[in-house]
This record gives sequence, C-alpha cells and structure tokens, in this order.
Amino acid sequence: MKTLLLLLTLLAIYSPLKSQPSCIIEYAYKGKIVNKNEVDSATYFLKFPSSCHLIGFKERMFPQKVALKTNTPSYQGNYLSIGVSRFCTSKENIIKNIFQKHKVYKIVLVHKGRRKVYKINVTEISFQWNTSTLEINLPDLYF
Repeated sequence: MKTLLLLLTLLAIYSPLKSQPSCIIEYAYKGKIVNKNEVDSATYFLKFPSSCHLIGFKERMFPQKVALKTNTPSYQGNYLSIGVSRFCTSKENIIKNIFQKHKVYKIVLVHKGRRKVYKINVTEISFQWNTSTLEINLPDLYF
C-alpha cells in the first residue's frame, strides 16, 4: 500500500512537468457604434465570436459568444482565450490560422429591445498586436 501511495505521489509531481503547457492570449474587440437617431448615452449590448468558436469547438460547454455592455459609442472588450495548444505559436500564426480563418464574423448588437446582426467580412477587419494583446479592429456598426 505504501509503495502504491509513493508511486501515485511521484506520478502526480512528475506529470505536470512533462505535459505541454496551455497558452492563453488576451484579445480585444474594438470599434464604434454609429446611431444617427440618438445622442444620449444609451446602453448597447454586443456579442462577438469567442475564441472557442474561432478554433472550432462546437460543444455546448464552450461559449460561442463573448458579450460586452457599453454606454458609449466607442467600445473595447478585452477577453482571454481558452487555454489550448493552438495558441502556443507565433503571433502571426495566431492571426492567420485562428482569427483570419473565418471569412465572416457574426456580431450581434442589441439596443432598446432591437437586435441587429452584422456579418462582417474578415477583409474589413484589421488585426494587430499591441504588446501582448491582439486588437481586433472592427468597422463602424451602423444602427
């Protein structure tokens, strides 16, 4: 029994040292909402594709959207990716193989009970690294 306990303890200590670490990146959706009918600081709810969706996880346990609530026309939502080995690569490969892989980004905007869905072509989106954060600059969303 003591031998089995010692063996399990050594295995528990040794396993994390040999496993591949997960990589997590920070990414931010940035943009502007243009609403010609309003000038007040009304509340907007936005939903963007999550990192789980972008890498192809379709199971219900993985969120397909990340949400943002804002009271200003300019918005920035910062998020952390899921920790998987696909993010253990160069910054250029993360953009090319994950974020630019999808040809259309589906963005949902809700304002005062009205819902509008935007399908934005990936060529209209700029991706750039600002130190350790990937900025995803979206075109203006007209509401």
